[in-house]
Amino acid sequence: MTLELVSTQNYVSQVAISPEQALHAYQALRQITKQVLVEGTDYGIIPGTPKPSLYKPGAENLLRFYSLGHTVEKVSSTEDWENGFFYFEYKVTVHKQFPDGTKITLSECVGSANSREPKYYKKKNGDLRDPYEQVNTFQKMAIKRALVGATLQATGASGLFTQDIEDMDPSNFQSGGQSNGGGSRGNYSGNGNNSNNSGNKAPGEKQQVINNMKPMGLNWNDLSGIASAALGREIKKVVTDVKDDEWKTVLDYMNRIKGDGEQQSDGDGKPINIDDDDLPF
Repeated sequence: MTLELVSTQNYVSQVAISPEQALHAYQALRQITKQVLVEGTDYGIIPGTPKPSLYKPGAENLLRFYSLGHTVEKVSSTEDWENGFFYFEYKVTVHKQFPDGTKITLSECVGSANSREPKYYKKKNGDLRDPYEQVNTFQKMAIKRALVGATLQATGASGLFTQDIEDMDPSNFQSGGQSNGGGSRGNYSGNGNNSNNSGNKAPGEKQQVINNMKPMGLNWNDLSGIASAALGREIKKVVTDVKDDEWKTVLDYMNRIKGDGEQQSDGDGKPINIDDDDLPF
């Protein structure tokens, strides 16, 4: 077999909206989360995890608020009725349909579930569960996982929510947001420094950005939104995702907001102060 090299032109992605529009969109998403979505129904908070977990009703509501549609497609499945093993894999595609009938795909995500997952395989007392009673559950869970993933991608809500954590055993999580099973999730101390790198001295611009958070009433999610707007790409974890030579850009953008007195308003001229006590993040 021979491989043919295909020449391609270099393409540099361009920002499609202004930083102000990006920040407004991000703040609007947070306002929806704060004022409309219901804890326990649309999302849930598991102690020791860094972000709330988005549930299926919450994902459906987000798509409704954004006027987005979605389709569900079975990708593959295994139904071994003789041995009691079941596996289902579904793909959810989120799209936007315009008045003229044009439809564009915004995101796709594949989710799966199977009868050997610990949650479905064994009871807490160690007894085996009956997989034949859970076949429909496996299907629904695969669809739910795909739907939540596709919704997070399409709406840009990954900075506010996570997925699938609600399907895990809460005892697997320790205080501080780390899983007993390991992983590279970072912990942040109250002063804004990365506790895993407390011995490293932060660059001047980086430290100034962090120092500006409290006077401006910002939390880490707010700062992620500002950094995303300033740099023109999604920033999930500011301390790790922003490069050393980009902190000045973030600082300049932050100072511009602070200098111009840009503050979100509720329509009556009163500022909306969003902090950790107001939102479940």
